[in-house]
Amino acid sequence: MTHKSISLNINGIMRKLSKLTYNLSMLAQDFSITPKDDPRQALRLRRFFISFGIYILINLPLCYLAYQAGIVSLKIIYWQLGIMLTFNVLCMLHFVLI
Repeated sequence: MTHKSISLNINGIMRKLSKLTYNLSMLAQDFSITPKDDPRQALRLRRFFISFGIYILINLPLCYLAYQAGIVSLKIIYWQLGIMLTFNVLCMLHFVLI
């Protein structure tokens, strides 16, 4: 009997999770970082996020390899990542305010 009650509980959890994801998707329909009235600005922001993602994907493995090789300390990597994030957020705000 415990097997049946566990499966019912899992089904209940799955229903709650699917309801939560549906509600989140309904909220996400109205939320957008890119403007809908200016297609050039939207394109600019999309390109910014693509380049930022590529920048992160290239930079993080290199930082990890430099740390594993003993070239840099972890403190310097944290500072570099903080400066990198700050710079990119400032660039994004600059693009949004243009």
